[in-house]
Amino acid sequence: MFSFYLKSLLYLTVSILGSIIVLNYFADPAGIYRPSSVSPDTYASRLVKSKNGLLWPEGMFAERYLAKALSKLHQNADCIVVGSSRVMQVSSAREHRSLNKICSSILNLSVSGAGIEDHITLSYFVVKAGFRGRIVLGIAPWTFTFGRDPRWNKYKDDYQLAKDIIYNENKNLEQTPIQTLSLLSNLLNFEHSVRSFAVLTRFFAHGPLAIEEAPSFQHKIGLSDPVKLPDASHVYSYHYMKKMVQNVITLEQATSHEYKVNQPVSPREGIHSYKTLIEWISASGATPIMLLIPYHPMAWSKDGTAIHAAMVKTEKIAHQMAKLTNTQLYGSYNPNIIGCNIDEFFDVMHAKDVCLQKINYPK
Repeated sequence: MFSFYLKSLLYLTVSILGSIIVLNYFADPAGIYRPSSVSPDTYASRLVKSKNGLLWPEGMFAERYLAKALSKLHQNADCIVVGSSRVMQVSSAREHRSLNKICSSILNLSVSGAGIEDHITLSYFVVKAGFRGRIVLGIAPWTFTFGRDPRWNKYKDDYQLAKDIIYNENKNLEQTPIQTLSLLSNLLNFEHSVRSFAVLTRFFAHGPLAIEEAPSFQHKIGLSDPVKLPDASHVYSYHYMKKMVQNVITLEQATSHEYKVNQPVSPREGIHSYKTLIEWISASGATPIMLLIPYHPMAWSKDGTAIHAAMVKTEKIAHQMAKLTNTQLYGSYNPNIIGCNIDEFFDVMHAKDVCLQKINYPK
């Protein structure tokens, strides 16, 4: 009898996990495993010409494909932003403009979870496309650390080519077991599963994805779907922003925040590689600018936490690197230095545009 129950439990567990894997693979909300039927080039072309931006529903296609397509459409921008979701609000197309003393027009190529691999690849795209303006590099606490996010594998061949040119390397980039394991484990990731279910629900409710113009709307309120503005900066959905307002950040949440900093950050190899990247951008005729976006004030309320240690270490290194490479550095992870209030954050790590507007001086 016990053997029967054990076998039944095993069968049920395997069935559930198998269903989750199949859902995540075929829904693929981050565009990690399969290409989308909607063209990134078409979306990018329509986006930069749009009046109010385009809807960005769950499951459209991988952000990195869009960033690559947008990198070729820089003609009307004097600043291009590279970085993670922490800099997605950096914008010249909304009421609370960012960096308006140095950037009259911005093109935002930020992608979720961007690591040093993304910074290398996206900077290469931009320079290769002939851009010679300012490249604003959004430095996150984990930026000087390799291997923090597997999503750069969406353009792994481009990454290898970028490394070959920037670092004078000629090595084949093989997908390591760690990278493969990350892709496989992501199929059972809870957050990925929730997003996959949202994609499936949307499909049954509205049919296949299509490129849609956004109507005129208030950016601080949002629409049912997220929106990419004409400068490619991101506006969260109405539902997400409402949820963030209702979700009061506690001291425990802030001090226990460990997104991509739950392991040591900024090893010597990463620091050297990023310094070389900045020097290569300068030598190519563009102007690199380093940008630090504040974290929520409560993240600074306790010494010794993973996030506090990562912020302090990376900001110190960023200042040293800026000095060594003669690069301007704007902002700080410390909101008190910038003058950002508690209500000017969506969560622990994402500042609102009203906070980013205050970053208008080099440090």
